Amino acid sequence: MATTPTLKDKLDHVADGYHNSVFTLQNFVNTINAGLETRNPEDLQGIENWWESMKSMPSPDSVASQPAIVEPRPFLRRVYEESLRMVNRYPGLLYEMAFISRIALFDAFLSDVLLVLLCSRPEMLKSGKTLTNEDIIDAPDKQALIRMMAERALSSISRESITGLSDWFRSRTNIELFKTDQQRDIIIELMSRRNLFVHANGFVNSQYLSAVPNSTVKANERLFVDDAYWRKIDAELIGVAETLRFNINQKFP
Repeated sequence: MATTPTLKDKLDHVADGYHNSVFTLQNFVNTINAGLETRNPEDLQGIENWWESMKSMPSPDSVASQPAIVEPRPFLRRVYEESLRMVNRYPGLLYEMAFISRIALFDAFLSDVLLVLLCSRPEMLKSGKTLTNEDIIDAPDKQALIRMMAERALSSISRESITGLSDWFRSRTNIELFKTDQQRDIIIELMSRRNLFVHANGFVNSQYLSAVPNSTVKANERLFVDDAYWRKIDAELIGVAETLRFNINQKFP
């Protein structure tokens, strides 16, 4: 007989999906970045060295023994130089795109955790809001009705800023979303930076400066995402997610 999943089971399932998606994104960034970082002036000399080694091969099947073969070096140089121009033309684009996706994964994780929590603890849904007769009749069972109510509550909660979401957890569950004020400030900054890339092409605006009052950047300054920033925020987001899961499991065993 199948057992009913516990809140912990459901949270573990959400966390596994989140970490798998993060791991996939990390591997993508590392793989692409490794290819970009290998491009340097020595690569062109490497093409020459490769060609010389091929010509010096004693086998009759070597490149040097084939008089009709097309000289490959000009083609290889063009491919290399074009790829290098693309890298230089779009500095940081890989990290900026990955950064936006990384925050999206974190947003989705928070929404999934909230939905699991509300469905597992329906007493948290109690409020003065009402349901229509149609809502009740269309729901096949009590669990479906609870999930519908949870999704509606989530729709409202998810529109909150990260600060508002932190306040919700504190007021409704007595759980702190952040370990320290410093961690809270880091998450607020990266969320605000994500908004700049999505809505303002990365240029600092008044909303960013209001959300990050201690920032040293100025209005209309362009922000970027480099490797150091990417790794820093990745670690912070993983830390917040794991702390939240642990605290919920401790609060609702």
